[in-house]
Amino acid sequence: MEALNELCDIIEQNPKQFLDKLPWICQQCPQPKLLCAESPRVSQSHLNGVLAVTRILSRNLDTSQNDAKFVVLDFLQALRSSISAFYFSFLGYVSCLSLEFGTIVVELVMMSCCGETESEDRDQSISMAFLSAVSQHFPTIQQSDGDNLITVLLHQFPADELSIGYSKGSKDVFLHKVASFEDESIECLEKQEIAFKLVTNVLCKVKLDSQLYLLVRSIAKRQLQSMYAFLKSRRQDWNTQDPLLKTRVNAKLFVYQAAAQMEIGSLMSLETDGKKRLIMEALTLLINIAEACFTSLWRSMKACKDLFISLLSGTAKIATAEAGQPLRLLLTRLKPLILAVCAQPDTSVSSQGNMFESVFKISCEIIVSGWAKDQASVNAFIVGLASSIRERYDYGEQDGREKQVPDVLLNVIQLLADISVAVKKPEVADKNFPSLIESLDECDVSSPHSLRLQLLEVVSRIASLGFEKSYRQTVVLMRRSYLSQISVESNTSAPESRSKHIETLPAGFLTIACGLMKTKLRADYRHRLLSLCSDVGLASESKSGGSGAEFLGPLLPAVAEICSDFDPNSNVEPSLIKLFRNLWFYIALFGLAPPILNTPLSEVKTTSKSVNSAGRISTFSLRAVLGPYMWNTQWALAVKRISQGSTPLVVSSAKWLEDEFELNLLHNSDSLRGTGNKKVASAQRTALSIVVGGRIDMSRNSIIQRLQMVA
Repeated sequence: MEALNELCDIIEQNPKQFLDKLPWICQQCPQPKLLCAESPRVSQSHLNGVLAVTRILSRNLDTSQNDAKFVVLDFLQALRSSISAFYFSFLGYVSCLSLEFGTIVVELVMMSCCGETESEDRDQSISMAFLSAVSQHFPTIQQSDGDNLITVLLHQFPADELSIGYSKGSKDVFLHKVASFEDESIECLEKQEIAFKLVTNVLCKVKLDSQLYLLVRSIAKRQLQSMYAFLKSRRQDWNTQDPLLKTRVNAKLFVYQAAAQMEIGSLMSLETDGKKRLIMEALTLLINIAEACFTSLWRSMKACKDLFISLLSGTAKIATAEAGQPLRLLLTRLKPLILAVCAQPDTSVSSQGNMFESVFKISCEIIVSGWAKDQASVNAFIVGLASSIRERYDYGEQDGREKQVPDVLLNVIQLLADISVAVKKPEVADKNFPSLIESLDECDVSSPHSLRLQLLEVVSRIASLGFEKSYRQTVVLMRRSYLSQISVESNTSAPESRSKHIETLPAGFLTIACGLMKTKLRADYRHRLLSLCSDVGLASESKSGGSGAEFLGPLLPAVAEICSDFDPNSNVEPSLIKLFRNLWFYIALFGLAPPILNTPLSEVKTTSKSVNSAGRISTFSLRAVLGPYMWNTQWALAVKRISQGSTPLVVSSAKWLEDEFELNLLHNSDSLRGTGNKKVASAQRTALSIVVGGRIDMSRNSIIQRLQMVA
């Protein structure tokens, strides 16, 4: 350091001759990359360099570059961040210690609030960092410490800063409040926020002196009244040309959030004869403010969304703790509040904001906490919310384009599913489910695709929870809906209607297969899916002019998933073996199996032409044997998974196919020339080659030769 001091002396005495040494001194300081590190390590030589640079700059020498200034600014920023991080971590540990440590922390807080630790020319950011950390990690304290700290905190601010209110209907009072707000500094607002947070912490730790408690309640109430007026203000009430307006509004919203928490904390610690009346009044005001948040001029700001979440969370905490009338009041007011949030244009299913997430979390908390205390009221809330999706919407004026579904409908549907999945109560699912399943059942070609997709997704999620009633109703409806499309001729079926089954319903089947955990229900679902595949294959086979692959293929991923935990070595019912046999038969008939031979494409075309000319084997079936694979690759992967999990059944099916194949050759050779029997015979031969290829004592070449001999 002595060498640097001597160099600084020389530069000050001869600035024109030696000022070019300043960049070298800057190199001795901590560099930006080091300061940006998660845990910067600053050495003594770094500190000496910063002191030297700062000394030269303080002499107001004519420096032609700004590098030296940036060195000092970067160091100050890093110092402030490091101090804040230190206090936050340090007080997090101290808050877990004994009362003795709490008393010392309270003394330091009071000294910081009174300014006793600060000199007039010193930056107060260190004290603010300390106070902010204490407000988040408050220690255990004694009764007397709490009273003393509250007294100091409430005397640090003039009465217009803490207690001025808003008289209903008095425009002059509000305009005065706006004017005074625009004169408030950011530093003043930050101090208010910290003060309210500290008061709330004290309320949670000790029981206050009655006079201090009344003072806190009075301040909190007036802050809430002011908050409501602030949120209901209009754009013309403010000086929108003020470049710092949004910054101050942001800070003010943080103050209001801290004040709301102070009010909630005071209510939770309330012990008076008129407690219920005070709580009902406070709940009404808090819910009014929450409603004002999402209609506010400032609703797009994160601080406003955080305030909304804080208000709802606090009201739920109070109402569930008291139950009875407060809980019923909250549930009554919460339903229209939820619908209003869901109806917001910027709260869509694709980009759900914090407000949507908050009403979901609060709803779950209320249902879980209030279930044992007032089940009837909670049930009424759930049923009322679910009934809102049964409203009729007129799509008649939207002909000729994709019909638009109101945001509120899609969001409520999503909310009901999220609640059912999160709460995991059969009773809750049973209350939500009827409206959802009835709406899905009533969907037809004229219904918007987005609505059908949303309904199907949520009922599948609820069904996957494994509650008997919702599971069975969903599977029965989806099965019936899927089969109904196959009965319609493809040339008369609208593309929109067909895509419903090809895209959305199989996705729902897969969701259920992935979500079901109960062994009994998985076995039931396995049987139902395989039975559906048989019915789909039979219905598709009887239709002319179309391939059943487009209907059977989408079901294969769900079948593969529900068979993933199936033990084929266990005792298997004959009915299940038959269903597996049918599945493999239709996989072969529709050419859905992946090729078992890697044959060049040119050879496949030649062979296909010669065989087809004999009228024995379809192009689809032969390509399944030789390649190339012509359907969705996910279907091919599903076929492989099914075969790997059902080997003994596959061999059994293969033997059955082989027996049928031989019978057809020996006894029905004449009838094989018929159109229907020709398809069946070719499917049997192809199924034999696909199913048993590599699994019984017959090489793949032998299989191909055998097929060609028969052809």
